[in-house]
Amino acid sequence: MKAHIFPVYGTIITGVFIFGGFVLALEVNLPGHLSYDSIVQLLQGRTGIYNTWHPPVMAWMLGIAHALIPGAALFVVCDAALCFGALLSLLLFTPRKPYWPSAGLAVLWILSPQFLLYQGLVWKDVLFADAAVASFVCLAHVARVWPNVGQRTVALVLGLLLFSLAALARQNGLILLPIGAIALGWIAARQTGFTRTGILVGGGALVGASR
Repeated sequence: MKAHIFPVYGTIITGVFIFGGFVLALEVNLPGHLSYDSIVQLLQGRTGIYNTWHPPVMAWMLGIAHALIPGAALFVVCDAALCFGALLSLLLFTPRKPYWPSAGLAVLWILSPQFLLYQGLVWKDVLFADAAVASFVCLAHVARVWPNVGQRTVALVLGLLLFSLAALARQNGLILLPIGAIALGWIAARQTGFTRTGILVGGGALVGASR
């Protein structure tokens, strides 16, 4: 019986810590820390006039966020939600055995600068990192739910959208697309037992994300 109780409690406590880290990061950082580049991108988003120096997707997102709530606060909330949400979703992989160390690891992660402080930086680098990590987490979920077509499709579509966002967030972000396609192809080949299927799935995903 303990083998079933401990994982549930461990998962709940870990989830509470991760959500608490999300709230703490927002409490520490809102309404966000803007550098000169961030201010320029916010201005571009507000005016709808973009240049080629910064990838326009972040300025566009800042413009939408500013139209709803003036400033960059809503963008920071969404960026942090992407980061902590990806981490929280990993609890779905919790094994059916006592796993209390995950709670301790969660505390260490959320107190690290990458989670506690960087999420308040209105930088395209942070958006790129959060979207990139979340996209690979989605691929992990694709493998986890492969037999369920509906869940697999949702995880795959979300992953492709996040890969596209990461690729658009930085000038060198396109390097993620072939890596993600290879990872997806490998998952498909492993799950179906056919290398050709993996090649077709990975190639199709690469074409779809590139478009």
